[in-house]
Amino acid sequence: MQYPTHTRSASVTQRAELLLWQRLQARQLSGFRFHHQMRIPPHRVDFVCLSRQVVVEVVEPRCLDHPRWQDLEEAGYHCLRFVPGDIVGRIDEVLASIRQALTGRTQDA
Repeated sequence: MQYPTHTRSASVTQRAELLLWQRLQARQLSGFRFHHQMRIPPHRVDFVCLSRQVVVEVVEPRCLDHPRWQDLEEAGYHCLRFVPGDIVGRIDEVLASIRQALTGRTQDA
C-alpha cells in the first residue's frame, strides 16, 4: 500500500521526536531538565531547557531557515535544529551537540 509522502514524512518526524524525547526526559542529558511541546509565545517548541534557554527542534530540511528561529533568538533562546534523519541515524552526535550548547551557556544567558 502506498502512503502519501507527507504521511511518511510526518511519521519519520514523530519517530525522531519520540526518540529524542526518550533521551532528554528525566534529566538524562547531563542532568538538564527539558520540557516537551512547550509554548514560548507565540510559538510552540519541541523541546526547551529553560535554565539554559536552549530550544531543540525536530524540523524538515525545508524549514531550517524558518523566521520563528529569529523570534526565539531575539527573545534570548539558543535554537538547535535537527532533521529527523540525523536524530534517527546519529542520535549520539545530536545529543553531543545539545550537551555542548547547554554547557556553553550560563544560567543568566
